[in-house]
Amino acid sequence: MADTENLNYQTGLPPGERSVKAGTGGSGYIPLGWILLFAGLATALYFLIGYDISIAPSSEPGLGASLGITPDRVNNLGLMSIRDNAIRISVGTAVIGAILVVAGKVEVLTDRLRR
Repeated sequence: MADTENLNYQTGLPPGERSVKAGTGGSGYIPLGWILLFAGLATALYFLIGYDISIAPSSEPGLGASLGITPDRVNNLGLMSIRDNAIRISVGTAVIGAILVVAGKVEVLTDRLRR
């Protein structure tokens, strides 16, 4: 029978022993970090390259029509704002993912050094 005075109250394990076995990865930060990193980078890439910020102008006659200058597409400030905000949020998500990956690696390495 185990000596109940020497067991950790929360885990029920002897002092110095962890519930995570060696070689299992140990940290849940690493997979979550990689997911956030790649999702952030993919979203930023989409908004940088694939997001269209231009719209077709209205067909109402105006100054451009009277001068014979009618552009095919014009830039929309609202769409530019959406793109800028989305890029900022996705880059922030990628940075948080990178921090989680590094923190998870540090946790795994320090756990290995303690053994």
